[in-house]
Amino acid sequence: MLQTGCSLGSVLAAALAVARKTSPVAHSTDTKLSAVISGVLLYNIAAERAAKRAQGPASWKVAFLDCLAEMVKTGFLLEEARIEKLNLM
Repeated sequence: MLQTGCSLGSVLAAALAVARKTSPVAHSTDTKLSAVISGVLLYNIAAERAAKRAQGPASWKVAFLDCLAEMVKTGFLLEEARIEKLNLM
């Protein structure tokens, strides 16, 4: 158990806070959804990058935090996101 749920909550809270400060329609559902999706993408990509660096669970946690910190400064490549379009209707 790596106990990363709280850190996801923190990343999502930060993404929502940034969206609220930077978007003219900060309270719209689309803005909030975009912020949450961006936060989850950032989190997942950081986890994948950390997995490439780590030797085991303990080093993964450190690498994960390092990757999150790096990505706050540099962002991520769209190719890393692996987004699929869902047809719900």
